[in-house]
Amino acid sequence: MNSVQLSTDLCSRSAAEAYQTSGRVFLPRFFSRTTAVRLEREALAIRHWGVSIAPTGIDRDYIDSARAQNLTPTDYRNLCDLAYSQNGQGMAHFYESISLDDERFDGTSLQEAREFLRSQSMIGFLRPLFGDLDITVTSLVLTRYRTGHFYSSHHDAIDGESHIASFVISLTRNWRLEWGGLLRFPKRNLEVTTTFVPRFDSISIFQASQTHSVSAVSPGAQTPRISIAGVVKLVERG
Repeated sequence: MNSVQLSTDLCSRSAAEAYQTSGRVFLPRFFSRTTAVRLEREALAIRHWGVSIAPTGIDRDYIDSARAQNLTPTDYRNLCDLAYSQNGQGMAHFYESISLDDERFDGTSLQEAREFLRSQSMIGFLRPLFGDLDITVTSLVLTRYRTGHFYSSHHDAIDGESHIASFVISLTRNWRLEWGGLLRFPKRNLEVTTTFVPRFDSISIFQASQTHSVSAVSPGAQTPRISIAGVVKLVERG
């Protein structure tokens, strides 16, 4: 039996009203407190993460956890420098991640979260935001941002794909504004109009077409910024 529970503060109708007005919504509590604490504890205990980097300059844009274990501190700094050297010249990013489908999560609360986020309960919560369209949740990834990690301005919409929205569930307690790692939405003139701080157990939902970024995490951050990221797609009918 899945023990994942949602916050009793959630209101799908008010979330839908906010989303349909601006194409994004921030909800300060998503899971129940017990569920969120359990997920945070398991995520913090993960020792080996993969590395996501773009542009690459190497043979792939994801270094799996087995290969990442062999990176020396110098290797890691070089990867960071590579990503920063291209920042401002197109989409660039540098952070750590693991698919929630990774078998190491089998039998854990993170597996239960994965199953819940793909369940009809989650679909039922999300559908009013999208005008009751037929949707599904895919591409669930656990992400970790530490000092120097960032994601430059980009959008998630890909021509020919049915990706209509993205969401991020924050699993880090006591995150401070000055530590960076902020989800930001700029205008076309690059003026930031909205900033979502990664408050513990919050969920940010936004249109795939909206330009957004994650600001660099500062050296003063005393804990990693951990989140679950997911994709909302239209169900394609043959």
